[in-house]
Amino acid sequence: MKETRSVEYRLDKVLGLLERYRDGEFSYRESFDPGGDEIDQIIRRLNDLGERIQQSGQLISDYERRVTGIMNVLLRYTMFDFSDKANLSEAGDELDAIALALNTLGEELRIRIENESRHTARLEQVAVVMETTADGVIALDTEGRITQWNKSAERIYGYTKNEATGKNVFDLLGEDGNREQMIALFDRARSGEQVLNHEETRRNRSGEAMILLLTITPIWTGPLVTSISVVARDVTPQKRTENELRRSEQRFRSLPCVQCAMQ
Repeated sequence: MKETRSVEYRLDKVLGLLERYRDGEFSYRESFDPGGDEIDQIIRRLNDLGERIQQSGQLISDYERRVTGIMNVLLRYTMFDFSDKANLSEAGDELDAIALALNTLGEELRIRIENESRHTARLEQVAVVMETTADGVIALDTEGRITQWNKSAERIYGYTKNEATGKNVFDLLGEDGNREQMIALFDRARSGEQVLNHEETRRNRSGEAMILLLTITPIWTGPLVTSISVVARDVTPQKRTENELRRSEQRFRSLPCVQCAMQ
């Protein structure tokens, strides 16, 4: 957002300079960064053009027409409409160089905005999946503060998103006996290791016992781990079913008739 405001501000400077040239005021100069980007180079070229026109007295209608054309394209750019391009003449002069630089800038900004839009759309799709999955999904920063907490995490742990977001996960969920284990798993992920299907027995906010399978994944930005993803799957019903089946099997095997048959 800060970069976008900077682009808008400097495009306004270019537009103001063109307006002065359109009105015949070729003595005005605009400040720019000599080592800057394409916009700074456009300002430099405009300053040079104004200097030459002022010195040679070439205040002619052709220049005014071409400056007006460039200004119309620039006005579209300030509204993030990059569909139009500045016309190039056969003169091949500084004004054409400015038009070409402006066209190049418009194409680069168009591609950048399209890429950002696609990235935003992908993030929105991921957000929908995260909110609708049956697994609890938690995002943590590298200090353990909760930055994301989906609806299934609310259901599993018993804390709402507003209650959890911003809290330290060890303070919120670190019960007696498992806090140190939580920190150890977090440190493994923070060092770049993915922890798969770690089984944890704990209690939710209401005090009900539950069994979770945790997958803890480091999220990389370049060479650095910048956040941690925790996916918690509640397997309590499955584990209870397994235990019931195991107890039934043990009871069956303990029946006298079964023992005789097994001898």
